[in-house]
Amino acid sequence: MPCYFLRDGHVAGVDMLPLGVSDEDAIARAHVLLSKRRGLFDGLEVWDRGRAVFRHPDPGGEMLAPISRMCPRQ
Repeated sequence: MPCYFLRDGHVAGVDMLPLGVSDEDAIARAHVLLSKRRGLFDGLEVWDRGRAVFRHPDPGGEMLAPISRMCPRQ
């Protein structure tokens, strides 16, 4: 299950999440991975084959911060 880190609408990094995890667990793991990455990202997407599990575009145009400074999940 790929977790894509986006910058300016382009994939700037990718990590693989384990197959078979729940959507909620995949989203939580994606946030942990984001908190461990260096650099600024303006989007985050988690996909399960052809299905988007989670997308986080930042409508305010600000870069995503590590999870400790992010808003709670929606």
